[in-house]
Amino acid sequence: MSYNQDAFTLYPKPNTGSFSITGDFNSEIVVIEIYTLTGQLVYSNTFSHVSVIDISLSNAFTGLAVVTMKTAAGIWQGVVEVL
Repeated sequence: MSYNQDAFTLYPKPNTGSFSITGDFNSEIVVIEIYTLTGQLVYSNTFSHVSVIDISLSNAFTGLAVVTMKTAAGIWQGVVEVL
């Protein structure tokens, strides 16, 4: 199962390591994982009953990253650029 990309928004793109994901997650547990393109996990956190998820990578790296969002409804992956 996968997400309808219109169901949420990840912004700003590109960013400096701080960004937000908005959507209707109020009734779900959301797991966010962020990986570098070499597969290194640089962020992992679980959120529940929220409509905005704020992410801060605190200077973990720069470059492209794969954002994985997992809920009971499915899994979504996208790419974000960290400057």
